[in-house]
Parts: sequence; C-alpha cells; structure tokens
Amino acid sequence: MLSSSARRDDDVLQTTQPGEALQLFADASAPPAPSPAFAAFTAPEPEARHMTRERLRDERRTLVAAVARRTGEAHRAIHARVNRATGAGSVTEASAEQLERGNRLLERKLG
Repeated sequence: MLSSSARRDDDVLQTTQPGEALQLFADASAPPAPSPAFAAFTAPEPEARHMTRERLRDERRTLVAAVARRTGEAHRAIHARVNRATGAGSVTEASAEQLERGNRLLERKLG
C-alpha cells in the first residue's frame, strides 16, 4: 500500500443517505440531498390477519394462565368457558373478533 487516509464513521455518514451507494471518493463538502423514499413518512403496514390471530392466541394463553394461577381452575375449563361465551368452537377456530372478546373477558376477570 502506498498511502491511505482514514475517516471517522460520522464523516462518511454525513455524506450519504440510507439506501445510497457509497462512493470511493465522495465529496465531503457537498452532501447529497435526502432520498425522497426516506424523506416521506410511511405508515406501518397493517398486521396480517393470521399474525393478528396468532398474537391474540398468545395473549389468550397468557391470560388463561394468569386466571388459572389465581383461581386454581384448569386451563381447559377456562378456555371452554370463554369459547362458549364468545361463540367460538375452539381457540384455533376462533375469529380475531372472538379472540379479542374472550381476551377482554379474561382481563375483566383478572381486574
């Protein structure tokens, strides 16, 4: 190697924007304008239906476990009672709305 020069990361990051290709000999005195894709605010994508149901089922398991600890009742009996109250055949078959209603019932029981 004949010669080299080091730059701090801060100096490099000031001359580039996320998503831009780094240039070997970037001009530090004229940083580029921000990319329009990163300048505009983008709303997060809505949660996929299957992910919503999975999240609600996880919440249900946690709530049922808390009720079972408090009451000594079996998990199976708690699930069955909540399913009857919401009209769901089972936790795996329940719609997101049924899972939400059931979770609110369990939260009230804990409250």
